[in-house]
Amino acid sequence: MFRKMAFLFVTCSLLWVIVPSPMADTLHAVVVANTNDWQTGASFRKDLSRIKELAGTISSHTQLTLRFYEISGNHLTRNKVTSTLEKLPIESNDVVIFHYAGHGGRASNKSSPWPSMDIDGGALDLDWVKSTLEDKKPRFLIILADTCNNFDDSLSPVWSRGGSSSGGTSSSESYRQLFLNYRGHVFAFGSKPGQSSWGNSEHGGFFTDAFIKNLNNELASSNPNWHSIMKRTEAPIEVGGKVQNPQSKVDITPVHAGIVEPIPDQCYYFYKPNGVLCCRNSSRTTCDDEQSQQEDACLEGGLFMKPGGITCCRRPTGITCN
Repeated sequence: MFRKMAFLFVTCSLLWVIVPSPMADTLHAVVVANTNDWQTGASFRKDLSRIKELAGTISSHTQLTLRFYEISGNHLTRNKVTSTLEKLPIESNDVVIFHYAGHGGRASNKSSPWPSMDIDGGALDLDWVKSTLEDKKPRFLIILADTCNNFDDSLSPVWSRGGSSSGGTSSSESYRQLFLNYRGHVFAFGSKPGQSSWGNSEHGGFFTDAFIKNLNNELASSNPNWHSIMKRTEAPIEVGGKVQNPQSKVDITPVHAGIVEPIPDQCYYFYKPNGVLCCRNSSRTTCDDEQSQQEDACLEGGLFMKPGGITCCRRPTGITCN
């Protein structure tokens, strides 16, 4: 949160910059984290660690050469951030990721939804970060801002959100599809204007935590979709009686003919009281746990016994046996 200016506090997560393309050969990952903060540093360090791990995993699966830029601790100053971004040697087929974990806020008269980073040397507007990286024309740009975190180790999400914290079950093809097949950008931040973003030492920023879990879940599918990742990440996060509403914008197109245009997700996502993510659309509501429940349950009349005492279930999709 801004300490020296009259700001309306909003915690937003720094946009990630990723430039994917079939011909891209470099992944630039810039992570800015206020790890020295006496109260919230543990949360920001968690985000830094997870984004660094993610960048390495993306590089490994896509064969993009990783250039990692960490700006944290005593090195975190306004001049360091601006000079690093201005000097990034970005080529037209590169991938760029920018992530911010730290305090931030916004002026009360600001029209843009983007907050500013509160760092040593003066506030730095994330609109400047966005325009500076866009001007370098990477093929694919992702910016995530988990900022204005109101840190409190006693605070946790109302429930533990489902999802995988690692991409261990994901295929290299899924990574290539997401990070090499599109041009454009993905912008997102942890809460809408007027709200705070939250985190703790266990989960890191709750917005970053949700993004990584939704990314990994989508990577484990046969047809990962950026629209679904970010729409799922926009699900309201409840913390200690407060709510933060992440915001995102996805604008991507295939890099060449033959790649399927990603379909926008029409769901409104929300968490059930047990932390299961649900989708509400114009026709019905479905939840992530329904498929597993359907697989476990056998409709009336479907159970039968095979010779040898083996119990089986006859379903529309086929017969399964214990």
